Amino acid sequence: MNPNGLSKEERLYLNREVEALFASRKSFSAFPFRIIIQTEEGCEGGVKILVSIPKKRLKHATDRNTMKRRTRESYRTNKSAIVAFARENGLVIRIGFLYIANELTPSDKVLRSVQYALDKIVSVLNE
Repeated sequence: MNPNGLSKEERLYLNREVEALFASRKSFSAFPFRIIIQTEEGCEGGVKILVSIPKKRLKHATDRNTMKRRTRESYRTNKSAIVAFARENGLVIRIGFLYIANELTPSDKVLRSVQYALDKIVSVLNE
C-alpha cells in the first residue's frame, strides 16, 4: 500500500457512513470548503474522506472534476499527520469536504485550506 496514495479504504462511499457523517453536526469553514467531521473508536484507526462539489456551485462537469481532483491531491499530499494521529489514538475519522465557493479556486489556495483544515482537526481532537 502506497503511503502517499488514496486507496478505496480511505474514501467514504458507504451510504450509512455518509449519513452518519452528515448527522454528526461537527463542522467548520475553511474557505472554499465547509469541513464536516465525525469520529468513532476503532481498533486500528484510520481516516476516510468525502469530496462533494455541488452542481449548484459549479455548473460544468469539467469544473467539478477539476476541483475534486485538486482537493484529493491536496489531501493526499498532506494526510500523513492526521493518519498518524488517528492510528495512535485508535480513531476512525471521517471528513467531508463540501465546496462552498461559486467559481474555480486555484490549486495553491485549495492546498492551503486543506492544510489548515487538517491541522485544525488534529488540534481540536487533541483537546
